[in-house]
Amino acid sequence: MVGEPEVTASGGPEGTRRAVESSTRRAVLRSSPLQNLPPEKYDGEKGWNTIVFNFDASDFAT
Repeated sequence: MVGEPEVTASGGPEGTRRAVESSTRRAVLRSSPLQNLPPEKYDGEKGWNTIVFNFDASDFAT
């Protein structure tokens, strides 16, 4: 991984968004480096050089 992951949560209360962002950042950092990703598929529109995970904090609010 190059640099720090950019994490932004949307929806739900602010405290829940912050918790989701923090947990997601830790999970991404702990899973690095990602392995077994084919180098020939690094670039391009569907390349893995950018991976987007979508979270909506309102899904976690109770």
